Amino acid sequence: RRLVGLRPQILLSRQSCGALFAVLGCLLSSVVGQLNPPVTFNVGLEDRLSLPAGVTAQDLLKDASVIRAIRQQILGGLVLTDVSNEPNVYDINIKEKDILLFSVVLLEDGNTRQLKRRVLFNATLSARDPLLIKALNKLPSFSLAGASAFRRMHISAVK
Repeated sequence: RRLVGLRPQILLSRQSCGALFAVLGCLLSSVVGQLNPPVTFNVGLEDRLSLPAGVTAQDLLKDASVIRAIRQQILGGLVLTDVSNEPNVYDINIKEKDILLFSVVLLEDGNTRQLKRRVLFNATLSARDPLLIKALNKLPSFSLAGASAFRRMHISAVK
């Protein structure tokens, strides 16, 4: 027998609908992100690092692993989540390539015998997401919770 005029019906469960809407939301936010021009922020990350005597700021700026670690620390400090019914569904609004580390300043003498010294890392962050831009404008400076109570992040929009 031939089935003429019958349309196949697609039945979606609640989980499938939630996942579908999450994917559509990600696609929509990426399209909106492409339409908005990026806003640049200056980001300063102050931390205490264990450094051997004689290490200079230029040594840290030339070290690819230090640069990657600082970029990831900035990314981790700026995580914003959207409300979702699905677990582990979130938008990635900032990527590592959006952060450019341009200077390092040793805030304490590099030739002392201290185990840890204060260091300030300066970077620029390009953001396109309007909600992220609004949130970053509201957070000029904050402490990062975690293993080090000395970590502070300073954020200011480039005008």
